[in-house]
Amino acid sequence: MTQEIIRMAREAGFESNSLGMTYTSGRLPELLKRFAALVRADERNKLASWMMAQGYATGHGETMEGLLEELEREVGFKRAELWIKRISEAVLTEREACAEKTGEFARKWWSIHCESNKHMETTLKAHQDFCALQAAVRARGQV
Repeated sequence: MTQEIIRMAREAGFESNSLGMTYTSGRLPELLKRFAALVRADERNKLASWMMAQGYATGHGETMEGLLEELEREVGFKRAELWIKRISEAVLTEREACAEKTGEFARKWWSIHCESNKHMETTLKAHQDFCALQAAVRARGQV
């Protein structure tokens, strides 16, 4: 870290001597402005690199504030995607549970009515209707 600071100070125009960093008289405000800009750019680049490594877009983040706004937006998108996924999974689970209940009812109804062996044609039609209903429940949302 110290070497990075020294490198940026030199790049800004500070000179080094045996006593440390020095500057030409009258240039301190200019050198400090350059040094501050280099530090800001370095920190921005570190944040941008981290964001990209995490899979976040850096888009229009040309300043630290811009990058943080991008990050906030990206995190919001990721959260929304996660909730949409969870809701979709819950809907599919509930749909399957409904289909199973319909199937259970159809199987029970079929066994009761077939045992009596009365109204076989009507019973078969009703069973087919229940099976079609079960398939329709499962098919919802598959389009």
